[in-house]
Amino acid sequence: MLFGHRTDTETFSRFDICLGHLVYCQQWYDGQADPLYARQCKISRYLKISPLFSFEKFQTEDEYEVARWVYENLVSENQEGEINEEAGAE
Repeated sequence: MLFGHRTDTETFSRFDICLGHLVYCQQWYDGQADPLYARQCKISRYLKISPLFSFEKFQTEDEYEVARWVYENLVSENQEGEINEEAGAE
């Protein structure tokens, strides 16, 4: 399965998937040489989000629930080791 197992019956839309990936790329890229930056630019060509959109809104508003789930899965699958290293460094 692409994003793991969901227990509820809510379905994904292309918008939710693209937005989850876009926010992941925006939050985790490490400069212009990073492949996540290239993916962010590619997604931004066909997904235009409002200038009023913010990560804070993304984290709190119900309309982004499915996209947030996609984002959280991407973080857990790809950044788990990095997050644990940062927590141990503090």
